[in-house]
Amino acid sequence: MSILEPAGHRVLIRPELNTNQKTESGLIYKPKSEVDRENRASTKGEVVAVGLTAWQAYNDGSAENPWCKVGDTIRYAQYAGVEVEECGETLRMINDEDVWGVYKENGTNGRRKGS
Repeated sequence: MSILEPAGHRVLIRPELNTNQKTESGLIYKPKSEVDRENRASTKGEVVAVGLTAWQAYNDGSAENPWCKVGDTIRYAQYAGVEVEECGETLRMINDEDVWGVYKENGTNGRRKGS
């Protein structure tokens, strides 16, 4: 089985998908077209892979201490990148500059390690 590896400065993510919605009476319902629209606009996801040159264009030391790594949950620009089908799931390939933030455990004071 082959795995898609991001080229250059790209980051491959697994978007957090919305699948349904509860009505006031507790029934779960959402039209497919609305779910599809919301999923295309998703701005939260898990990092699956990172390209070899991600963050190297920045002169702030990010290449040695990248903004995110595989397994991190991130926020990214709405409608960033392109959807790709890989191993039966829909992933999104985005540019490194489209990563807006990384969710961290409490106690990091919003700072990256090493800063």
